[in-house]
Amino acid sequence: MVALACLLFGYVATRAALIPITWDEAYNYLEFTRKGTLLPFGHFRAMAANNHWLNTWLTWLTTSALGVAELTLRIPALVAYGLYLYHTARLSTVLSSPLQRVSAFVVLNGNPYMLDFFSLSRGYGLAYGLMAGSLWHLYRYFREGGRSRDCLASLGFAVLAVAAHLTLIHFLLALLAVFVLAGLLLAPAGLGTPGRAVYTLRTHALPLVLVGVSLVPAAFVVRKLRQAHAFFYGGTTGFWQDTLVGSANAWLYQARRPGIPAECLAALVVLLMAVAVVAAVRSIRRRSNTPDLYLPALVFLVTTCALASVVQHHVLGVLYLSSRTATHLVILVAWILVVLAGERSRTSRSWRLALPLVAAAVVLNLIGSLNLSSVLEWRVSADVKRMLADVAAARRAEPPPSHPTVLGIGLDLEAPINFYRLVDGLTWLNVADRRMKSHPLSDFYLYSEADWRSVDADSFVVLDGYRAGNSRLLRRKVRPSGYQVVIRKQEDYEGPADSLSAPGMISEALAYRGSRSGFTDRRHRRSGGISFAPNLTGDAADSSLILVKAMVWMESVRNATARLVVVFERNGKPYSWQSMTLQDVATRARTWFPAELTAFVPQEARPGDEVSVYLENRRGTVDVDDLEMRWLRAVRTAPAASAASRSR
Repeated sequence: MVALACLLFGYVATRAALIPITWDEAYNYLEFTRKGTLLPFGHFRAMAANNHWLNTWLTWLTTSALGVAELTLRIPALVAYGLYLYHTARLSTVLSSPLQRVSAFVVLNGNPYMLDFFSLSRGYGLAYGLMAGSLWHLYRYFREGGRSRDCLASLGFAVLAVAAHLTLIHFLLALLAVFVLAGLLLAPAGLGTPGRAVYTLRTHALPLVLVGVSLVPAAFVVRKLRQAHAFFYGGTTGFWQDTLVGSANAWLYQARRPGIPAECLAALVVLLMAVAVVAAVRSIRRRSNTPDLYLPALVFLVTTCALASVVQHHVLGVLYLSSRTATHLVILVAWILVVLAGERSRTSRSWRLALPLVAAAVVLNLIGSLNLSSVLEWRVSADVKRMLADVAAARRAEPPPSHPTVLGIGLDLEAPINFYRLVDGLTWLNVADRRMKSHPLSDFYLYSEADWRSVDADSFVVLDGYRAGNSRLLRRKVRPSGYQVVIRKQEDYEGPADSLSAPGMISEALAYRGSRSGFTDRRHRRSGGISFAPNLTGDAADSSLILVKAMVWMESVRNATARLVVVFERNGKPYSWQSMTLQDVATRARTWFPAELTAFVPQEARPGDEVSVYLENRRGTVDVDDLEMRWLRAVRTAPAASAASRSR
């Protein structure tokens, strides 16, 4: 079993090092970890549920100590998998024979979809590892006759699991109910119902207080997420199709829509749960041994969690749990299978064969899903590194551009590209913005299969193709051959810390603090800037770009709140924002460095609208100087060379 555990951990760790960053990981780092959003205060936006708090805290520590990379972000998940392996191995050793033990370990660890999340920087893997610890100490609680320290350990793991992923709050509440009921059942005889209640409260006081304290911030976060309409991931069809069949399809590692195999597997899960319920009822009636109550407790946990998800859908409007939000239910079912088979195998030859047969099926499914390049949920982003390398090569093959390269991309690639733009120092690349997906002035396009089917293929040249996500690198056949500067405005903040337009110069004094100041900090959050009302023509949105250049000085390169901002306003009200986080291009602290941003003209822009360019900052000192805005208009178009087309 040790060799098998080492093999599995090596596989998961190798994937953590090799698989490119996924959308959720990149977004969580860019929006929460690097900004130090470690407490649930302030305004919650629609994507606030992407912040898995425990994962954010831990990745903030690992990246602060070890730097930013895929592996350093994924270290907490790997530690969680170590916890999961340890506790599943401990449970497996309880079974009667070596074959049963190995089979149990395989069943508990062979879910390829679950293994994906131990290779990713998300709260799911952390939650699964912590839940395994909670379930093991729940077993010890019953085996040792109701020890308070096992109750405390089990609930402590569950509290941390909720901090890792909020969906497990159902598990925590159900587990709390299990311990209260178990305390009443295991109380000394002759106390009576009031006496049993007092005994339970006295012996479980510390665990109960721990859970009560943890539920306060959890309830606060749930309320704010509901107000932000952040509970948008899940299904709307029904519990059977979304939760059961969807989870079975994920276990089978199928990217396509669920079919007959997934439905058959879901039906087998329902049959297993029916058998487990009958066995649990018998165990409660018999109650000859305290450890016999473990199976009823597990059945209660999974049933309560499933019912809670249905109730919250109808009462609170929360979507049905599906795939990754329902994987903890899959783990609980696997745990029930192992415990049930372990109990029945003592007296039944059929049950002694059942677990090895299930383990064999699990191994075959796992072997068919092995890969070191992608995960099921985010296949498109598996090619993002190759994509960026190919874009860089295509860019070098052309004359020097007048502005940072603009990519037309969809939502699936936006966060991963911006992550590598920061980590790899791709200053030649503009901030990836999904709103430029089909803009005629994007320099290159990275389209998924669905994106490709939605456009006129004859308008593009295919430069490359990518298998993992079935994506394409494209360029328009008709595109600008150059740009003309039609408006140019500059703001030079003269003062003792003037940048002298030279990168790398060290500032010994702060920038000039005047009405047109380039100085910002916690109190002065917006610099002076450039504001003007351009003479917008009918085709401005499709024929114009805005190039912003500036010299910037930062007290600390860890400041992720400082941004160059381009805002379009109408009647004094902003309606379109575009920005670049200055940390993306900062070379080192307390030196002047150049920053460039290419912005688009929104389709809704109208004559009379005002454009503003400035620096925004909410933390330590950041100075801006030589702020320049160029309004570029595309001129003379020419067909792109079709000879560049190739397919890999």
